Amino acid sequence: MADDLKIKSTDVEYDDDVEEIDEFEYSGYQVVRREFYAHIHDPAVSFRIDSITFNTACINKLDSLYIQILVNPETKKMIIKECDEDAKDAIKWCRIQKSTGKKVPRRILCRMAALMFYDKFKWEPKYKYKIQGNKAKYQNTTMISFDLKSTETYAPISVDENGNKNKSMPFYPEDWKNSFGLPVNEHSESMVLNMLEGYQRLEYTQRRNVKLKKEGHTSIFDLNGGDRNGGQ
Repeated sequence: MADDLKIKSTDVEYDDDVEEIDEFEYSGYQVVRREFYAHIHDPAVSFRIDSITFNTACINKLDSLYIQILVNPETKKMIIKECDEDAKDAIKWCRIQKSTGKKVPRRILCRMAALMFYDKFKWEPKYKYKIQGNKAKYQNTTMISFDLKSTETYAPISVDENGNKNKSMPFYPEDWKNSFGLPVNEHSESMVLNMLEGYQRLEYTQRRNVKLKKEGHTSIFDLNGGDRNGGQ
């Protein structure tokens, strides 16, 4: 039986048509965006008007049940890194499922923090925004980085006249339609993180009883029906 599983040399095909290249340049090539592929097993974060949720693939990249979220408003980048439960601005981003003992995503209710993202990046309040993440390491600290400019946008799910829900398909930034992705050199530079400059730790602010104004608001913060510091 074991002999039947062995690979014989006669069963292996060798490619004799491999072209030997003396010179090659990446100039002119674009790295096709991951968002254009099926990526359900890749780390991602989803923003809604009142919450932030990291998917299963994302929470499995880090060991801790608690993270800190850091945002760079200038470069429009966000990183998350694991921390202790008692650390300042620690956020519980997942929980342990009793039946399996595995980590499962936890919806982080954070109305004021979410409103800040929507206001800063001019997102539409009724839409969901999903962003792919990349695992990185800095000075022995493992983190996941997100480019807040690279969003998949989902419109609210609609219902037809028969009561059937129409699946919401993502749409992407307008300038993506003219390219497959970033040029190779820009793609490499986009992964460079500077942990010492520009990042601000996101304070975890939670509010309840959000009241929506029907008209007259000048900023998305007005949707909250209160002040920016969480007052009622």
